[in-house]
Amino acid sequence: MNKKILLFQLKALLEAAPDFTVYTADSEEHLHWMNSIYSVIYQWKPFPAIAIASAIEFMPVEAERKKNIECIFNVAYHACSEVQAEIEVLESSEFAKKSSPENDLKTLLSMANDRLFVVDGTCDLAKLHFYINNLQELVQLRLLVKEISSEAKAELEKIKSKANTLIDIKIAPAAAETMFFVDDLNCWGLIVDGHQASTLLSETVAPLSAEQARTKRDYYEASWHQAQVA
Repeated sequence: MNKKILLFQLKALLEAAPDFTVYTADSEEHLHWMNSIYSVIYQWKPFPAIAIASAIEFMPVEAERKKNIECIFNVAYHACSEVQAEIEVLESSEFAKKSSPENDLKTLLSMANDRLFVVDGTCDLAKLHFYINNLQELVQLRLLVKEISSEAKAELEKIKSKANTLIDIKIAPAAAETMFFVDDLNCWGLIVDGHQASTLLSETVAPLSAEQARTKRDYYEASWHQAQVA
């Protein structure tokens, strides 16, 4: 697992935290965010995630709500500090190894708790299997591509023939770059040249700023609605 990707994902979630003074038990925004925090913490260490799971379960109980909110944020901020320390130890070690591009993407895909929106220029059978196989269960995958191979399209038909399929693919000329929108909370771009080196968290993907992420998401959501079903 790429710890730098994990750390950024945690920080991005904390920055995107909803206002808990207006929390309601049926708020999808709050539940979505809490579940995403739980998922990322669990990817790091399962044990600390237990406290978050318990806090989420009892969040509707008003008398316990303040304590549960504090618990979630305390665990998340503690995790940030611990992961940062782990990164520093790894980077100072003479045995530190660079993570592979494939493992970096696996880390990123595994962070999605509810939905993943991927923009990719091309989709062949290997890519389709890679995206599907590295998601958690019940994560909805949307793929917006410029072109799709006949093999991938045939595999997609097999997948869609099964009940409760959670994958949709559409084709649009706009899908000329590679982007990853994780749970609609942040966005990552595939690195294809060297001028972005100062912003890299890995050799493969880099996070976009909140403003850039919103711009890209709005653009590709519009493209998705106008795109042709694969």
